[in-house]
Amino acid sequence: MKRWIYISLFLACCIILSCASRNSTSSGQKPGLIKVFSKGRDSLLYFMGPIAYTSANGEKMEIDYTWLKTGSSPQHVVCNFTVLCYDPHWSPSQLKITLGGTSDTTIEQLEKFYSEARGKGYAYRYSFQVDESFWLKWMRAETSSLAVVKYEFVPGKAWRRQSAAIQRSVIYDR
Repeated sequence: MKRWIYISLFLACCIILSCASRNSTSSGQKPGLIKVFSKGRDSLLYFMGPIAYTSANGEKMEIDYTWLKTGSSPQHVVCNFTVLCYDPHWSPSQLKITLGGTSDTTIEQLEKFYSEARGKGYAYRYSFQVDESFWLKWMRAETSSLAVVKYEFVPGKAWRRQSAAIQRSVIYDR
């Protein structure tokens, strides 16, 4: 009798672990880049990122995206970013996004989540929203840059590969 209980517990643990470790995408990108959750009959919640950006001075930024995709109605995409820098009083009032060196959009509504000391520097976490149509252009752009306060951040070497993975897995039908 005890033997069957142990076997049942072992099988239950194996099933739970295999489901928990399953990657939500199979398109060959970095594990964990895209996570997908069902939010009802015709909607999916996508969490994509983080995607690394750096400034000329070596400050680092990571940005991730959350998108609730519902049928054909346009939505907003929530963009959360973390900046690692050495300025203890860093406080952005706006963020400027440049696509392909020509198209600019300025975001003036930044929501601060936290600021904390990290090592010898500081980590700042903020959030903003963009229209789905702009975000689709952003993911399809050959180049992009983000200007915040006195820093201009450009994506790392993996940008094209990561944005292509997002296009293949998430926005292929838009």
